[in-house]
Amino acid sequence: TPLQAEQIYQINLEAATAVENLDQKSFAQNSSQKENFESFAKILKERNLALQEILSPAQFQLFQENKITRAATFRTIVMANMLDLTNDQLTPVFNINQKVVENVRKDLDAYFSSENNRGKNNTQRKLHKALKKADKAFDQVLSSQQITIYHENADFLRSVLREEYGTKN
Repeated sequence: TPLQAEQIYQINLEAATAVENLDQKSFAQNSSQKENFESFAKILKERNLALQEILSPAQFQLFQENKITRAATFRTIVMANMLDLTNDQLTPVFNINQKVVENVRKDLDAYFSSENNRGKNNTQRKLHKALKKADKAFDQVLSSQQITIYHENADFLRSVLREEYGTKN
């Protein structure tokens, strides 16, 4: 419904802002990677719980099943806040994010289901290569100032993709 759409947008915006603030807080407090990851996972889980309250059970089931769009959307929202994207940049950035997730879906599934380090390492190499390719695509859409900010935060943005895709609830 239109009301749900607005509520979902606000929840995602709040989560994206919390993620952006986490990045700044982490830098200021010199937090460990483990602390950052735990805080990040907490933000996503809180967001998902808030969405679960708004959506019907059938809608929430679809939300959980649609990892590609969910990951691309959330990453785009984070990037929109972080990079102050223009309206003209939102669609191309979303399309790049969606293409990245579609292209690495099998690798992400393999990574999260792998029981051994060798499988995870092989998958990480493939993911790294695909994400580097995406970096080049973003360089074509972003301004020079945005490119600098994007590359300074590339690892953080990659963690958004990995965590959002892999979050079960």
